[in-house]
Amino acid sequence: MIIRAIFLLLSISSAVANAQVIPMPSPASKAAVRAVKDSAMVIQPGRARIEIFPTQRVEMMTDRAGTRVMTEKAANAGAILTADQPVLIFNHAYQQFGYATGEIAFKFKGIKTLDSVKASVPGAEAVGNQFYVVVVQTPEAILRVTNQLKARSDIDWVIPTVRYLPLASQARE
Repeated sequence: MIIRAIFLLLSISSAVANAQVIPMPSPASKAAVRAVKDSAMVIQPGRARIEIFPTQRVEMMTDRAGTRVMTEKAANAGAILTADQPVLIFNHAYQQFGYATGEIAFKFKGIKTLDSVKASVPGAEAVGNQFYVVVVQTPEAILRVTNQLKARSDIDWVIPTVRYLPLASQARE
């Protein structure tokens, strides 16, 4: 009898507790999905779509709360990328801004010697066992070289190196 009473009380209390759980809305449902502004400047490594803004550069700074953030500034589309002045990007899968310095990582399907890799991809450097990076200097070159490497049948994958920080001003259109 006592066991039945405890079971009944537990059943009732768990039903009440479950009824009070309210699901949290997802962050994506609060914000409108950002559309692609210039489809000619979109790279699609895998399922992600990364849009490059060739006339926008990024500077890193620390805000009042001590968080590292990005600020954007206008630049010439052909201006050379540097570690201090990378290009602004937007990852449409993550719905997040970030930046690219011009590094493009890739991996061949089979085993290659470093000499054969350098002969077929000028400027390529080994960064691990059969992983390579080539560094380009302009936003347009990120797009062009990534697409050229993706088109090759002997390359397994190609990913432009992108890093993410909050954008200091989310007031972009």
